[in-house]
Amino acid sequence: MGRLELVPKSGLDGGFVVTRNENLRLIWIALVVSGVACDGVGPGEDLVLPSSSSALVEDVTPVATVASRPITAFALRRSLAQHGADLSEKLDGSSKREEALRELIRLEVLAQAARDAGFDQDPEIQMAITRLLADRYLNKIRELNPGAEIVTDEDVEEFYEAHEADYSRPARARASILFLKVEADASSSERDQLRREAEALRKSASSADAMNHASFAALARERSNDAASRRRGGDIGWLPAGVADHRWPGELTSSIEKLKREGDVSPVVSTARGFYVVRLTGLEAGGARPLDEVSREIRGALQAKRERELADQRMDELTKRYPVEIDEQAVSAVGVRPESSPGLEQPPSFPIETPTASKGSS
Repeated sequence: MGRLELVPKSGLDGGFVVTRNENLRLIWIALVVSGVACDGVGPGEDLVLPSSSSALVEDVTPVATVASRPITAFALRRSLAQHGADLSEKLDGSSKREEALRELIRLEVLAQAARDAGFDQDPEIQMAITRLLADRYLNKIRELNPGAEIVTDEDVEEFYEAHEADYSRPARARASILFLKVEADASSSERDQLRREAEALRKSASSADAMNHASFAALARERSNDAASRRRGGDIGWLPAGVADHRWPGELTSSIEKLKREGDVSPVVSTARGFYVVRLTGLEAGGARPLDEVSREIRGALQAKRERELADQRMDELTKRYPVEIDEQAVSAVGVRPESSPGLEQPPSFPIETPTASKGSS
C-alpha cells in the first residue's frame, strides 16, 4: 500500500461537500457547524494524496474572511465546480465567482452563529461528523491503492467453476391465458354457462387457423377478464417449474406444467374465481446458466467480499493503534428501543375512541 501523507489542515474552511449519507440534512448541519464543510476537510489533520507544495499553497489561499476565519481559493473553486450549473447562465465568469463567494460567506456566517449557539456540541451532529470522517478516510485509502480490490476475469471464472451448481436454473414455461371471471354471488346455472363459454373459446383457440400466437392473443384481448394479461394478448410471462407463484392459482400452474409442446392448449381449468384457457408459448430446459450471463453477479459478490475483508484487515491494524475499551455494564444499560431525536417533535398518536355511555344509562 502506498505511503499516506498526513497534512495539517487546521482552521481551513469554506465551500460545500456533497455526501452520500442517507441523512443529508443532518450531515449538512454537522459540516457547517463543525467547520468540516467548505473545503471538504475539517480542523485537525486529514489524509490527502501527496501533492506539491505550490498546489497546496494555492488551495489554502484565503479569498475572504469571516470574523478571521478564512474562506479558501480551494473552497471557491470547489463550489464553482459542483454548483456552477445551478448559477444563472446569464452571468459571466466574474459574476459567477461573486455569486458563489456570497453563498460561501453566507454559509460561514451561519456556521459561526451555530457554533456560538453550541450546535457543534450536539451528540447527533458529532456522530454525523464521525461517520463522514470515517467514510472519507476509507475512500482516501482506496484512492491510494485502487487495484487491491479489483476482481479479474480469471477470478470470476475460477469462482464460477467451483460453484457452478449454485448458478443453475429450473426448467420454465411461458404461457398465455384467457380468463372468464365468475362473480362471487353467481348461481350454479350462471357458472355452468360461463364454463360452456370457456369450452367454446378453447375450441376456437385449438382450431387449425388459431394455432398461431397472434390468433390466441387477439382472442384474449377480446374476451379475457384478466386486465393485466389481456393488454399483452394474454401473456403471463415465464413460470419456473415446481415453484409456487402467488399471482396464479395452483390449478393454473399445474395445468401449464402438463403442456409439453409450444402451441398446446390446455383443457378448461376450473378455479374458485373462474375458468382459464391456457396456451403454451415457450419452454426452456433447466441447467447451468452460462458464465457470460452470471459474470456481473459473481464479480459484484467477489468485489463486496474483498472490500469487507480489506475493511476488516484495516480495522484490525487500526485498533492496534487506537485501543478499544468497552464498558459492558454501560452497554447493557442502553435501551434497544429507538429514541426520538432531540429537538424533533414526534407526530401525535392516533386518537383512541372510548365508548360513550348510552342515553338513559346511569
